[in-house]
Amino acid sequence: MLVFAHRGARSLSLENTVRAFRLGLRNGAVGLESDVRVTADGVPVLAHGARTITGLTIARRTRARLPRWVPSLADLYEGCGTDYELSLDVRDDAAIPAVLAVAGDYDATHRLWLVTESWEAAVQWRTTHGDGFRLAHSVPQLPDDLPAHATRLAAGGIDVLNAPARCWTADTVETCHDAELMAFGWRVLSRRTRRRAEQVGLDGIYTDWPWLLAAATDGQPVRATT
Repeated sequence: MLVFAHRGARSLSLENTVRAFRLGLRNGAVGLESDVRVTADGVPVLAHGARTITGLTIARRTRARLPRWVPSLADLYEGCGTDYELSLDVRDDAAIPAVLAVAGDYDATHRLWLVTESWEAAVQWRTTHGDGFRLAHSVPQLPDDLPAHATRLAAGGIDVLNAPARCWTADTVETCHDAELMAFGWRVLSRRTRRRAEQVGLDGIYTDWPWLLAAATDGQPVRATT
């Protein structure tokens, strides 16, 4: 089961910074998660909101006009390498070509997971940009027509259905697997939830506290990046 550090180790450092991402990996995660947006000059940057905490609107600012602590995708690869899975919530379709270009420059496209709340958009991305990266449809709850939806996603070239961990059961995970679709769970915030995620067979989870959940740690956070 893949453990993604949600916005890095955000409880140890300012989220969505290179330091937070390094700490996520140091604390046992095998993947990192963030949101990606594109600046006015076409640079993909990692930030949760459309505005930074300084109030700057990312889409209307060039990369040079954003605070230095807002990392570009290239900054992430330069600071953390590429030996991990990278899950990016795509908040702007215009970011896709830039993201794929940067990931390609670092030979990291095969470890890239692009996430969207619109499965139709994901299908279009697959049609337009081809294979070589993973796609995930993220939902606030599992759809009532899960078997049909899972089949629909898989037919469209989507790899993952991503839903709150509490929503999943062994049967719903099996439904996805039967359609050759992976099942991810977000908001995994305790060992108990992690154990349940393992029991129902989830393929991946997102957590703010990877040291509590990753098998490689002893349950104590590592606070230093080196």
